[in-house]
Amino acid sequence: MQHFMTMRVVTGRALRAHAHPGAGRTAGSFALAWGLLWLTTGAAAQAPTDPSDTEGFRTACNAGNMSACFRLGEAYEQGIGVEKSPRRAANLFRIGCEEEHARACHRLGTMTRDGSLGEPNREGAIELFKQACKHGNGDGCYEIGSLYDRGDGVTQNAEAARRLYERGCELGSLGGCEGLAGLYMTGRGVGRNPWRAKDFYKRACRGGRDSACAGLAELAEKGRMKLAAKEIEALYTRACKAGNNRACGNIALSSKASTPPEARATYLERGCDGGHATACKELGLLYEDGQGVERDPARAAGLYKRACEGGEPLGCNNLGGLYQDGVGVEPNLQIAVKLYDRACADQSLVGCVNLAAMHASGQGTPRDPVQAFELYEYACEAGQQLACTHLAIAVAQGEGTEKNPSKAAVLLEKGCKQGDQLACAHLGRLVEFGRGIRADLNRARSLYQRSCDGGIAPGCTYLGYLHERGVGAISDTVLAKSLYKRACQARSLEGCVYEAYLTRKDEKLELARKRDSRLFEKACGFGMERGCAGLGYAYESGFGHVEKDLGKALTTYSRACENGDPGGCQALAAMYDEGRGVTSNPAYSQTLRRRACTLGAASACR
Repeated sequence: MQHFMTMRVVTGRALRAHAHPGAGRTAGSFALAWGLLWLTTGAAAQAPTDPSDTEGFRTACNAGNMSACFRLGEAYEQGIGVEKSPRRAANLFRIGCEEEHARACHRLGTMTRDGSLGEPNREGAIELFKQACKHGNGDGCYEIGSLYDRGDGVTQNAEAARRLYERGCELGSLGGCEGLAGLYMTGRGVGRNPWRAKDFYKRACRGGRDSACAGLAELAEKGRMKLAAKEIEALYTRACKAGNNRACGNIALSSKASTPPEARATYLERGCDGGHATACKELGLLYEDGQGVERDPARAAGLYKRACEGGEPLGCNNLGGLYQDGVGVEPNLQIAVKLYDRACADQSLVGCVNLAAMHASGQGTPRDPVQAFELYEYACEAGQQLACTHLAIAVAQGEGTEKNPSKAAVLLEKGCKQGDQLACAHLGRLVEFGRGIRADLNRARSLYQRSCDGGIAPGCTYLGYLHERGVGAISDTVLAKSLYKRACQARSLEGCVYEAYLTRKDEKLELARKRDSRLFEKACGFGMERGCAGLGYAYESGFGHVEKDLGKALTTYSRACENGDPGGCQALAAMYDEGRGVTSNPAYSQTLRRRACTLGAASACR
């Protein structure tokens, strides 16, 4: 215990010192602050009942009534009936603590911890709280318990925290009851028991400890007790006003639809500051999108990082997305893969889908279609519809598994009926070409339109392709280009490539063509057939950032044609017709044109 110089200071005069509180004390030896012996030989004088009767408290205190000394200390601490003086208050609390007045020890500990008399003194406060607990003050037990619970200044010890919280609660400390409830909620130091947690939260909340009301609200949201939505929000609001920042975050999360973005941001800020990882993630979304706050992707990245480190897997996933796209942070695909992997390992199915996509494309990690397929399958079986759609695409293309368009069609049909517009787009692709399902251009167009209207980039791209070719839809390159542009604006590389493909012959767009040639190169690297066709044209013509190279043009056109792009087949046919970069072969040229016709190029069918 910290040693204190005992100051019998009602008048500010030091009378004696002990080696430690209580040492050398004998019955009837309490000295008056005025230097007089006790005037009473029996029980200490009674304290007055009027809180403003400071003189009465002074008289009773001098007569040895420690409760009166404590009340007088409160008067000096708060400035009630006397001039406010934290130092005099502390001296009076010190007198009481040395005489084993538990509340005085606790109040002096609080002042010592908070630095009311100078620099905060954590070690001194801990010793005073221990004395308060020892002498029967529940709040002193709670204070020490909370330090053990958090590992704040002492070695973290959930079992010690439990014992101290229990004693504190038994002694009437509402903080002790709340702390004990928290342990039962999480299972730290005790067996996890939400029902016991509910009992202790009730005791604390109903007793007036508003911060504990958040625990009841959380239990209600988890179905452990029945409360209306308004009651839950009211409990969170009480707790938030009492300084429970986690409750502030929960207000924003539980009333997401009804709370304006600006107010949500304020609540989430407080929740995040209180260690609420999900609040950090949600606040990151607001900063990433600019809702209720000024858009700040870098701030979003920092918030996602805090959420991730706090155990929120979607924080890891969202931060991975920023690293993948280079938004708010420097692009780093390897870090993105690690973050998606962490999110997936922590049961974020969206994280698993994103990790699978990285394996499928070879971004930030070696291309591994089998690993991608297994991740899609795992997430799909766990109920993630987007994973089921990607699983179906892999099955349709034979990526990482045996090719089976019929099975893919069944999966996509199911997803589309459930409202997954991406599934509708890819189902339309199978319906357009009759792969695993009956061919029907009208239905394909309808599926593409539905998907595009739902904001899905592939739907816009595929619909644009129908209009560009005039297959199953009115031939309209202007409309096609606008659809490609919508897809591109939705961050679809394919949409950007198709938009670029339509503008590549315009000699006035040299800057655009330089950009387009890089798009084609990137798209072809990802196995996108039309990207290879566009890159082939760049090599054939020598525009953009590449040098003219007929050999490379021939290779990329061949790759595009083999992967099903009619434009690639036609361009390759022209090279064989004219013998440019290859030996002339009219017969093979005709074969290539027939393939282009089959793939939907009407001009190749003439």
